[in-house]
Amino acid sequence: MAKAKWILSDRSCLQERFIPQLDQLTSASNSLKQLGFKVVLISGVYDLLDCGQADRLEEASRLGDVLMVGVHSDAMVFEELGYGKPFVPQLERVNSLIHLRSVGLVTLITDYDHWHATVEAVRPDIMVVPAEIFSTEETLRWHNAGIQIEPMPESSSYSLANRLNDRQQAFKQAITDKLAAGIPVLIQEALDDATQKRPAK
Repeated sequence: MAKAKWILSDRSCLQERFIPQLDQLTSASNSLKQLGFKVVLISGVYDLLDCGQADRLEEASRLGDVLMVGVHSDAMVFEELGYGKPFVPQLERVNSLIHLRSVGLVTLITDYDHWHATVEAVRPDIMVVPAEIFSTEETLRWHNAGIQIEPMPESSSYSLANRLNDRQQAFKQAITDKLAAGIPVLIQEALDDATQKRPAK
């Protein structure tokens, strides 16, 4: 019950609300349910946390009473997205989420097997999943196990990652345009210089 007290607190309480161990997740989830709270579970990368992601988490939290968030580990994100991802290390991403008022508890997901084990440990009342896997056999199995499955809310906000990508593409295009305009001039100057220096026959 003490764990539930900290989870429901308005303070960030990082040490109490970040629970990476499965057995402690089970204990926390059971305590919340015994108090009559409906537990919602969601997972994702949450890299470069922005207003759009915060809005989706807020919408997910309204489906129940306490929102539990599984954060994909650095190794899992690297495996999924490749070199350079994530931008923000896993513990910083965890910390950022815990400071959101909509988030009750955060755990770390190391791979998809661990995600399945997390679902089993938490046994949420509601699980929020991406729209592309909403009707898969996997989600149907969870539904048959008594878990209410909801599609992840869409956000009207443009993500920070997309903004950064747009800036990067614009920068690349500007460099390309300058090179395209400047290289012919440099070539002509080099030819003119070579012509001037060529000895007369």
